[in-house]
Amino acid sequence: MLPKASSGSIGTARARRLVALALSFVLAACGGEQRPSPVSPTTPSVPMPPSTLALVSGETGEPVGGATVVIGGQNLRADSQGQVGVPGGSALGTFVDLVSPAFLDRQTVLREGSGPLRLSLWPRMTPSGMDENFTATLVYTSTVDGALVGGQALRRHRPSVTAVYLALSAALRADSESVAWHQLAADSINVAVGGKVVYQLSTAPPAGAVVVDASYDPSNAGCAGGSRGFASLRLSAGEILGGTIVYCAADAPRSPTVVHELGHSFGLFHSPDRSDLMYFSFVRGRSEVFTAKETLAMRLMLDRPSGTRYPDNDRSTSGAAVRGQDGLVEIRCSG
Repeated sequence: MLPKASSGSIGTARARRLVALALSFVLAACGGEQRPSPVSPTTPSVPMPPSTLALVSGETGEPVGGATVVIGGQNLRADSQGQVGVPGGSALGTFVDLVSPAFLDRQTVLREGSGPLRLSLWPRMTPSGMDENFTATLVYTSTVDGALVGGQALRRHRPSVTAVYLALSAALRADSESVAWHQLAADSINVAVGGKVVYQLSTAPPAGAVVVDASYDPSNAGCAGGSRGFASLRLSAGEILGGTIVYCAADAPRSPTVVHELGHSFGLFHSPDRSDLMYFSFVRGRSEVFTAKETLAMRLMLDRPSGTRYPDNDRSTSGAAVRGQDGLVEIRCSG
């Protein structure tokens, strides 16, 4: 027998509290009334512009000091560390102009940010041979005959895309040399962009993934006119959703043409330089992988939204300004 508790003991009071607690759980489970806990009112967070802009070279990552910065019509100058304060009262969407002699003029807007807004500047010229015409042609010029140099908007994969799957046809998968060239092509892009977007061969890409299909089909209508191959890209608001590569020449799937066509799937047009991989024709001396200046251009592209306009204007990169870049875009190559 358990000993009796003394009158007024702590045990009795504790038991009552436990019963009351248990009853509250039962009432809650059965839909009984519970007094809600008081909730402190919260103030909705309001998107704020950054307090500081940090300007860096897109090539080296070093600060760009002394640049002229115009924010909402106010003329400012970046300090030696490439930083400039955003004037008080500046709103999101305020126009920003950045001018420095060694870089292409950049036009952008104030976008939300909790810390300094990092803005990379596109080099005007580099030791590797990048110049304004190279940038305008490779990134902003359609391959259609007579197209205006620099007249096309930049296109790229969505910022959320970190993997692109390369799906080979059964015939290409059965050819070890073709597989080896496609693996080299994927590795070349991965190295060029530092793994920010990873291309990989796959026979079963995940649902909803960005997929580039590749096949050899000389009977395809796109092979007319002596093309070695061509790439078709599916675009939405200038963003690449996937694509198709068709090889027309029998040796094309076993040659640097593979790397070239995969470059189109990344968003590149054609280079004006005969030594570059992305030169339109399969000529002697053309690189078999992306050159230093092509690699730099690819990395800089990932720092900009789809719809950016030449020389470096990303003010109209949403809405109607880029909705026209929908559907299929085909790039034919003799290379």
